[in-house]
Amino acid sequence: YALRNDFTDQLFRYYSNYPTHFKKVAYAGDIIRDNRVIKQVGIENYEPQFDNITQNFLDFQYFIQNVLH
Repeated sequence: YALRNDFTDQLFRYYSNYPTHFKKVAYAGDIIRDNRVIKQVGIENYEPQFDNITQNFLDFQYFIQNVLH
């Protein structure tokens, strides 16, 4: 069994119902932890392969450094 956070669960359900040509999604949003609002960031890869893991991390780093404000 695995526990999924809300972002992962929502993205997985959307991708399952509305397939798309996109194979990965980066996201950011507020969550509440210990009565504090914090930012959570993540990347979901729907068809992961060992040989593209490094590129996925580089894409995620780009997202954090250049897209988030």
